[in-house]
Amino acid sequence: MIIRTFLLVFFSLVLFVNNSFSKNSIDKSKIGPVLRAPVIYKNNLYFLNTGGALFKSNLELTHTKILFNAEKSSVSGVSLFKNSLYFGEGVHTDKKANLYAFNLEKSKIDFVKELPGHIESSPLVIKDFIFVGVGDSGLIALNQKLEIVWESQKSNPNQLFHIDTTPVIYKNLVCASSVYTFKGIACFNIKTGKLEYKQELNRNAKSQIINIGKYLIGVATEGDMFKSQWSVESLLYVIDLEKKKIANSKLLSGFNFFKPVILNEKEIMLSLSTGDILSYGIESGVVGYIGEFKEPLVSRIINSKNKYCAVGLMGKYICYKKNGSNFVKYKQNRIMKMIVGETTSINGKAYLPSRKGYELIKL
Repeated sequence: MIIRTFLLVFFSLVLFVNNSFSKNSIDKSKIGPVLRAPVIYKNNLYFLNTGGALFKSNLELTHTKILFNAEKSSVSGVSLFKNSLYFGEGVHTDKKANLYAFNLEKSKIDFVKELPGHIESSPLVIKDFIFVGVGDSGLIALNQKLEIVWESQKSNPNQLFHIDTTPVIYKNLVCASSVYTFKGIACFNIKTGKLEYKQELNRNAKSQIINIGKYLIGVATEGDMFKSQWSVESLLYVIDLEKKKIANSKLLSGFNFFKPVILNEKEIMLSLSTGDILSYGIESGVVGYIGEFKEPLVSRIINSKNKYCAVGLMGKYICYKKNGSNFVKYKQNRIMKMIVGETTSINGKAYLPSRKGYELIKL
């Protein structure tokens, strides 16, 4: 549902975007819309477009080719584990979807596994398990033989776990955010799938989550990009997984659906739909003001070493350098593209998802 909203906004607003072409536009126009960040393997990029095509590209995006086509549309990211890419397919209305693994050394699919539900985020792959959020089918754990070890669908008989995000691991727990009937965080025993802890948040836990040591961090909100109501408040929450309780939380004006950026073990940075750029003390709960935009921020902050850039919905970006405890603005500009989705930085360049592949800016 979260990504379906992205897609509706993505295609409804493109009429307002300047269609000026860069020198790489012919190649990039063949890629089509992307929402997730690419991954790098042996100096090549790999990513999915929303049509379900898996691409390989050079870092400049001047030479791209399709390696594989999924059966359905896909808003999943790709997860790199050893020499294989893991990814899924499907959107909110799909009741069945495939999980794929593509071997980069052999340049072919290793496996296809049909699962109930839909896969809207990257699978989490570790040595012994593959964890996949499958919408209203909850969280599924598979072993490396692709056998389902466990699946968890309900908080109680009346509360479904609906998981559209990538889970995180802390010790013997795998934790994921849930929306709709159960709104909050659910943590399961990695090996057995037993529900060890759940935390209701009274708002849909829509954002991707991160963990820094024992702290799990995310944003819960009823914000909806398609309604263009950018000031809908959100709850930034920090959960202590050792004590199994909320350590602190803060109501914020605005929302975001992507992972906060880790500044250090005690502080994160995030952007909001209202245009605010903030820091937040994980243990102190102190909000620090960094800057603001005149347009919504609905993508993830880009970080590369001590450089941090926020990109607005209509392509304006502003970059800061960290100088001690302060953030100093050092660059701002605009690209005439609409930017919605997961950004990343590779070798000093930012990759910004757009309706024609990625736009590149130098950090």
